[in-house]
Amino acid sequence: MLVSFIKNHGIPQNVIDNMLRVSREFFRLPESERLKSYSNDPSKSVRLSTSFNISSEKVSNWRDFLRLHCYPLEDYLEQWPSNPPCFREEVANYSTKVRGLALRLLEAISESLGLERESIEKALGKQGQHMAINYYPTCPEPELTYGLPVHSDPNVITILLQDDVPGLQLLNNGRWVAVNPIPNTFIINIGDQIQVRKRILSQVPHQAHAEETDREQREETEKGMSIS
Repeated sequence: MLVSFIKNHGIPQNVIDNMLRVSREFFRLPESERLKSYSNDPSKSVRLSTSFNISSEKVSNWRDFLRLHCYPLEDYLEQWPSNPPCFREEVANYSTKVRGLALRLLEAISESLGLERESIEKALGKQGQHMAINYYPTCPEPELTYGLPVHSDPNVITILLQDDVPGLQLLNNGRWVAVNPIPNTFIINIGDQIQVRKRILSQVPHQAHAEETDREQREETEKGMSIS
């Protein structure tokens, strides 16, 4: 199983805190405001929805997500939600710093394989960057659905930020293993686009489990957030 945790990543704590805060604020907006970003079209550069492709999926996910194209930033920034008022500023700051981290990680992966530092980045050619802000509300019957079904990531590398609500599970030797959140720590997952001979690097199937929360804890844990 190849999933890494990175703590001393160089992204300031206030940038992370602001990203989580503005994400929560977005999903607390009135439904009429949030629906301005709603779309069932997977090709949209800004898209609020519940599933990857509602028309083809047999089981709906127990989540809402806001998906944003982030690179080149100047091509997409004006398309992002303008409410909350600081949303664009905070998300742009976070996405820029996470992109820098991703490039440093790709350099390290290249060197670990005996390649030049920029080998993977050059091999990728034209690049993109997408962000998914996932919101998992309390589920009364979590055994009947998923927060997010089993999948692998079709990209190069995923940098996942969790809040303090658990839910992520990884498949390890045929068993699902819960990944509890660690403060100020990112989860790094290798995507489908990186393929290395002899499976030195490989993708890890993962899912998000829907959670049932006791009523008295609802105010604290009704919202599970993850950002990737």
